[in-house]
Amino acid sequence: FPNLHYSAARIGSGSEVLGFDTEMSMDHDWGPRLLLFIEEQDLPGTAEAIRETLSRNLPPTYRGFPTGYVPNEDGTLTFAVPNAGETIDHHAGTNTVPAFFNAYLDFDIHQEITNAEWLTFPEQKLRAITSGVLYHDGIGLQDVRDREDRGVRVRVRRQFVAKEVRGKAERGDKIEEESRRTSKRQQINRENQIAKMKR
Repeated sequence: FPNLHYSAARIGSGSEVLGFDTEMSMDHDWGPRLLLFIEEQDLPGTAEAIRETLSRNLPPTYRGFPTGYVPNEDGTLTFAVPNAGETIDHHAGTNTVPAFFNAYLDFDIHQEITNAEWLTFPEQKLRAITSGVLYHDGIGLQDVRDREDRGVRVRVRRQFVAKEVRGKAERGDKIEEESRRTSKRQQINRENQIAKMKR
């Protein structure tokens, strides 16, 4: 595919995207994976051709790990080394940038997003987009990632402000309550003093 413009990244779902790998996480949905992003006009026909080409030409293992997978009964995937001559059922997917973000975050990257709308996106998913590895960028995936990163900062900043406002409100309530108690004690003391004077 010498004339194909594409981006290659490991973003989205998967504990390895955020660096949370453990030995336990390696028993399912883990291993050599990649997302290839191509332009929308290239998707028909090209995506299937890429899948078939990789199935025939990928090495059986990469850095000691199989590149093929088989599905488990619960829908997760497990390593599988193909027999000699068999194609590899790999986990290198092909998509467009708009389709990926529409499926992963349910929004259209061509639309402007308000600060309030940013708060509706799960923070973990935003992190999985901005923290994943970008290996090659030929169609502007990084521009969209930068936009997502700004969204993360907006979310964090608003959460910080909300926390500060709640803290001040709580401190204000405590001060007000203590002021009422002080006033009540002062009133009782004055009433006691007046009572003593009348005796």
